[in-house]
Amino acid sequence: TIHNYLSFLRSFGAWIGKPGMVREPQYYVGADSPHAHRSQVATFDHSWQAREVDIEAKIAEVAAIDPWVGLQLELCARFGLRPKEARHFRPHGAVIPRAQAMARDAGAFPEHETFLRISHGTKGGRPRDVPITTDAQRDLLSRLTTLVATDMYVGRPGRTSGQNSSRFYYVIRKCGISKD
Repeated sequence: TIHNYLSFLRSFGAWIGKPGMVREPQYYVGADSPHAHRSQVATFDHSWQAREVDIEAKIAEVAAIDPWVGLQLELCARFGLRPKEARHFRPHGAVIPRAQAMARDAGAFPEHETFLRISHGTKGGRPRDVPITTDAQRDLLSRLTTLVATDMYVGRPGRTSGQNSSRFYYVIRKCGISKD
């Protein structure tokens, strides 16, 4: 935050003809202050495996409270989807052969022949293709195609996207899944 605000002030100083008016953060908060230096590297592993969380048991716990949220969390775990991508995922027609996959994704995974097209809810609206590698992934996709109506997304039917989003975060917090 300090770096951003000083950058704004530095730009303003350049506009008014005083480019050296704003100094580096260390000048204002001290060289030893943690606010003077940026850290863009993780200092420890934040993953569930590092914290020895039984992922399958946690997914089952979530699914017992709300099966739709359980499916969304399972999509996140099996395919590495973001929560919004999982909630907006449309399983019908999402499995594509290598020939239809985007060149950058197919090139990154030359050993895989089938991919999952993620196009709704993606970051920046850019679609991406994820390789299908395990039987657990294939089983999940099979279950989703039977549970989700054609042209619908993985969310409780009759609820809006916002309602499904609120429900997702409510249930995972209730199960103890949070940054804390």
